[in-house]
Parts: sequence; C-alpha cells; structure tokens
Amino acid sequence: EQISGRDYAFQKETERRIPSAGTERAEFYVWLGRLTAVFYALGSTDMHRFNVIPAGDRPCVIDTETLLCARAEGFGGAGDFPADYGEVFPEYRMSVGECMVLPRFYAQIQKSPLLPGGGCTPEGYEDSFFDGFRTVYRAIREKRIAIASLLERYRTFSVRYILRSTGTYNALIAAYASAASDAEREQMLKRLEKGLDSEQRRQWQPILDWEASCVREGDVPYFWFYAGERALRGDRRELPLIDDFLRVSPIAYAEERMQSMDERDLAVQCDYIRASLRHIDAWTDPTAQFLRLPVIEPKPLGEPLPKEIAAGEAVE
Repeated sequence: EQISGRDYAFQKETERRIPSAGTERAEFYVWLGRLTAVFYALGSTDMHRFNVIPAGDRPCVIDTETLLCARAEGFGGAGDFPADYGEVFPEYRMSVGECMVLPRFYAQIQKSPLLPGGGCTPEGYEDSFFDGFRTVYRAIREKRIAIASLLERYRTFSVRYILRSTGTYNALIAAYASAASDAEREQMLKRLEKGLDSEQRRQWQPILDWEASCVREGDVPYFWFYAGERALRGDRRELPLIDDFLRVSPIAYAEERMQSMDERDLAVQCDYIRASLRHIDAWTDPTAQFLRLPVIEPKPLGEPLPKEIAAGEAVE
C-alpha cells in the first residue's frame, strides 16, 4: 500500500504497536539487529526511535531519506558541524553508533534505549539483537560485491544530508522570530558561524548563506546529494552549494564500508553495542576492543559482478 515516485513516496500509516513480552519481542529484536547491520553497511544515519518504529514483531522504517549518507571530511570530521557538537572521539566515526539506532554510551543522559517508540526495553532480549546483527552482517560481507553493483542503479536518487540537528535549527528559528529588532535578528544568525575560523567561514560561506536564508523564512535548512555525486545541494532550483563537498559519493561510501567488514570489525561493533546497552564499560573494560583498535581502512572493492548475476546473488 505505497505510491512511489522518483523523489517521493506516499505510504499508508503504519500502526505503532509495542511487541508483547516473550516470543514476539524476541522476534522484534532479531529484526532490529538485522536492520542495524544493513544501516551500518550502507552508512545510514538518523535511524532513531522516531524514524524506526515498532509494529508488533517487526521494526518499521518510516523515514529512509538518510539510508545512504556519506560523511564530509574536514567539515567537523564526519559531517557534525563544529558549532553544534564540538569534538567527538574518533572511534565513533564509521561505527554502528552513527546509525543512531543505539543510544550513545558516552552521553551524560541516556534516553530510553534502543527502542523505537519506547515502552519496550531490550533487557532479556540482547541475544536476539546480536543474533540478528551478526547474521546479516556476515551475509552482507559475503555478498558485498553483488550489493555494491545493485546500488549503482540508485546513483540519480536524492539523499538527505543532515548538517545540524533539527532541534538546533528550531531553537535558532524561534530565537530569530522573537528578536526585538532587525539588528538583533541578524546577530542571531551569527550563531551559525560559531566555532569557525576565518578560512572555514570563507570555505563554507555558501552553506552559511543558505542556512541564513532558510531561517529568515522560518524553515529548517534542507541539504541533499544525488547518491552518485559529491556535490552538496540546497534549493533544487539552484546550482550546487559546494561541488566537491564529499570525498566520495554516498554510494561509494557504502561500498567502502562494506569492504571494511570482517570478523575483527564485527567484534568492534559488538563491543560498541554492548557498551550502548551498558553491558560493559567501554572506557575501562580490558576486554573491550572498541577504544583500542585503530581506524579500519577501506579495502579495494574489486571488479563488480555483471548486473544480471549480481541481482541473483543479492541478499534478500
């Protein structure tokens, strides 16, 4: 019950229903683990509890605009704008935590857990989550060349880029609207430059100008890419804001991530998951690999399979 277009889709509303304790909840966590492995492999982000909701024994993704999402090197490290987040420790980059399914274990305040929608906690079902995650992680690793070939058909699809959180923009829009004078409103917009040096301001001026124009209109700035390109875009009627904003396109980024998937990396990601669930203290536990291993470099992809072969070998 869905109508799909090139850059939009309409779907019948999914009923949010918390899975019952027991078999149904265990199945829910198996599927959430599977989805998390897919998100990790594709480099997805923003898959938090408002975008992945419970529908009985299955989690349902209701917002897929960041299913593919590359990171911008040199722009806050991985797309996190310095004015928003400051410095985040490097091991978080390219980890399963970036998908945002899991709570960030280094946050001072933990929101309700791993759970889309709340009301259903993972206690007692952790093994189900790990089973789903490991199974699909290994399946993707085995079929990664075929999957990479399939991704090529989505090169001209648009994907969203989240530069700052919606909450940050909403707070600025509210402050701008309540300012007493034009001078005060323009001063509010200077907050967008917070944390940037003169060279960064010069380099990213098109972004700052686009953000300011949106805030003046009371809109949350929207950034996007074509999945097969590196240019950052804003208004669909205009030329790209910055041509070479990304090191690689969102599709190429997903391919790199899949090439970095192996048993060592799987152990690292499982450590992150355990830390997020408070099963280990990742800062002090000597068994935790997450904070000790170096950054995993991407491996060569190799020759892609012919599309007709790849289609038959894709992970269902």
